Amino acid sequence: MIVEPSGPLDAKIALIGEAPGAEEEIQGEPFVGGAGRLLTAACAAATLPRYACFIDNVSDRRPPGNDFQVFYTSGGPSPELLAQRQRLLDNLSKVSPKVVVALGNEARKALLGSHPYVEGQSLLNIRGSIYESIHGFKVIPTIHPAFVMRQRQYFTMLAFDLMKAKHEINDTPAQPMIPPGVITNPTFEQVMQFIAECHKADYLAVELRRLT
Repeated sequence: MIVEPSGPLDAKIALIGEAPGAEEEIQGEPFVGGAGRLLTAACAAATLPRYACFIDNVSDRRPPGNDFQVFYTSGGPSPELLAQRQRLLDNLSKVSPKVVVALGNEARKALLGSHPYVEGQSLLNIRGSIYESIHGFKVIPTIHPAFVMRQRQYFTMLAFDLMKAKHEINDTPAQPMIPPGVITNPTFEQVMQFIAECHKADYLAVELRRLT
């Protein structure tokens, strides 16, 4: 059964998952099962109205056994998966969201492909970063709600990334994960100099993450 996207066609934020599950297939709407209820809770925690978001999946049909790997062959994505990715991009082009939240690895692959700052990185290393898609919108990869159902300690991360999406619907351009000029392996002296400079700032925000 085909599960159509939901949400307004003028939405500023799009939430993209991987594929419908059993409850989505029954109701014909994305993210209405257990993962959907968790997504709703994370949106509420981020003060992001879910009803204002456009919601879709990479695949509009449920894979047999809920196994997304059936869409792959030994040579990579199957023709069906490539067609599904194009369907998703066509849907997003009609909506023209400012920010697209990629929920899980399959959404990340569909939206960012071989982005130089993403290729080879684990999802937990890049989640929450803001990337410019070749399709003209910002993409924020994050954890799929189904994963958070099994690892509840990641709920805060998911809610934080949704909150970040809400604050990124302005026209500020997306930045690569490691902008030019960023020192990724500073010396002790460089760290102390940076701390000294921070005292001159009005405010400071820090996010720590592993890059390897």
